[in-house]
Amino acid sequence: MYADVPGVEELEAGNIEVGIKVLYEQLEQAENGNSSDIWATLCAAHIITLSLDRAKHPCNKAVESGPTYAALNNRGVFRAYRGDFPGAREDFDRARPLQLEAYLEEMASKDVRVVADNNFHLISRVLARTDPGATGTSIARSTAEIEDPSH
Repeated sequence: MYADVPGVEELEAGNIEVGIKVLYEQLEQAENGNSSDIWATLCAAHIITLSLDRAKHPCNKAVESGPTYAALNNRGVFRAYRGDFPGAREDFDRARPLQLEAYLEEMASKDVRVVADNNFHLISRVLARTDPGATGTSIARSTAEIEDPSH
């Protein structure tokens, strides 16, 4: 999630529905070019609540409006939860090289790169199995879950 996006404070405090409401209000006020971070955060918020039907549109809009690391990783997590393992792998694969140097500098203390690599390898292992439905609940993690150690 992006710290400077209105609604994140509410999400981090556990007021998920309030945070989601604030995020949707922000979308109404955002210019087209400034909505990517909001969509990516909405995607993560809906994944955290396991509202996968509600997550689909924000996850796709986040990637359409700005295919950032967070947008691609969060949509990859969404796709993994929905059982679309080839789609999840595609998103994780696209997320890995994006602005890698700047990203690694900023996130060096959070081990986010390790989690993204683990997500990529998890999906690769699942795709290699003959029965991908046998994996049970996804252990792929959204960017919001990575940044909040309580998850």
